[in-house]
Amino acid sequence: MRRTKAFIVIMIALMLTFSTTTVAYAATLNEVIKEIETGLANEVQEGKYTYYQELVTSLQEKLSGYTTSTDPDAVPVTIDGVPKTISQADQAELLAIAEAGLKSAKNSTSAAKNKGTSVDEVKDSITEMLRDDFNVKADTSAAAEALEGFKEPIGLAIGILAYIVITGMGLFTALDICYIVIPIFRGWYTESAESGSKLTGATGKNGEAKLRWISDDAVYAVKVATVEEGRSPIKVYVFKRAGAYIIVAIVIFMLLTGNVQIFVNIALDLIAGAIEQLQKIAN
Repeated sequence: MRRTKAFIVIMIALMLTFSTTTVAYAATLNEVIKEIETGLANEVQEGKYTYYQELVTSLQEKLSGYTTSTDPDAVPVTIDGVPKTISQADQAELLAIAEAGLKSAKNSTSAAKNKGTSVDEVKDSITEMLRDDFNVKADTSAAAEALEGFKEPIGLAIGILAYIVITGMGLFTALDICYIVIPIFRGWYTESAESGSKLTGATGKNGEAKLRWISDDAVYAVKVATVEEGRSPIKVYVFKRAGAYIIVAIVIFMLLTGNVQIFVNIALDLIAGAIEQLQKIAN
């Protein structure tokens, strides 16, 4: 029965893995511009460098050279107070320029700061290197396109796994109930297992015969009801198995209705909270 439980756990894990939706984290033009403007504000406050100021000026000149677009997909872009609505193609071009300029400004600022040797400057340099310069994000959009042809077979595999889990749980429950409530079946099954039948029994690590296809919870329920006279073995069994069935039911429901993302969101919230606490400690 332990192998059966392990098999069910593995199938549920596989279904969760294949069913989990992902979110792309590609930076937008306005996000890059906002980061540039933040760098400019810090630069002005420190009054030491003009790398971000030069970048903002060049981007404003580039933005002024674009034709104002009235297309439905056009988006307004504002660089340091200078707004303009441009097409998606112009946005893509300006984004590439802005990202390259931002990286250059960061590198120049980092190189200038590294001329000093203070601990805070070293910490800032490491932070910029890990957070900004080496900012590798998962391209899940491209991954989704690459896996487009696998959606149908994966969906079919998940459906088959769900069917096996549901059918298997029902079959094992039926055998458990028969073992509990039908003494003749229980006696025959136990005798068959102890006589060495591979169909109904298996040999444990300690050499003792164990029942195959009958859960330990069912065996435990019968023993408790035998020792404690008057106690219902069905109640004992239901109490022991309730948690497992509730968990399986929730997982199956989430998979079949496509609501697995709620578990992902809960996990992400927990991780985000932990990271925020670590950042507070590090600062």
